Amino acid sequence: LSIPGNTLKMGHTYGFNLHGSLFDAAEGVLVGDVNATYVVSIVEDPVTASIKGGSSRVISVIEGQQNMYIFDASASEDPMASSLSSSGGLLYSWSLEHPNGTVVQLSQPFSSA
Repeated sequence: LSIPGNTLKMGHTYGFNLHGSLFDAAEGVLVGDVNATYVVSIVEDPVTASIKGGSSRVISVIEGQQNMYIFDASASEDPMASSLSSSGGLLYSWSLEHPNGTVVQLSQPFSSA
């Protein structure tokens, strides 16, 4: 059984019934039969996003001068990710918004791992 991602909804419980039969083709008889029910509950993901300095920051940029700014989200966590992923870290991306409303998405995803 393969279920595409985002098919099951958080907070819901699903039941899956499995029925299997084994036949002896040469004899044409039933050799074995099994029924099983699996119940799966989809729990809410307790992701915590935390950015040092708050969720919004205004910075000054002087034309022609290179500036370096550090955006730190290392306090963010997903307790479930560490049990599901070998890296155990979050992937996240940053975007920059100009006061005129133009949004620039930085070109690479970042990892906390």
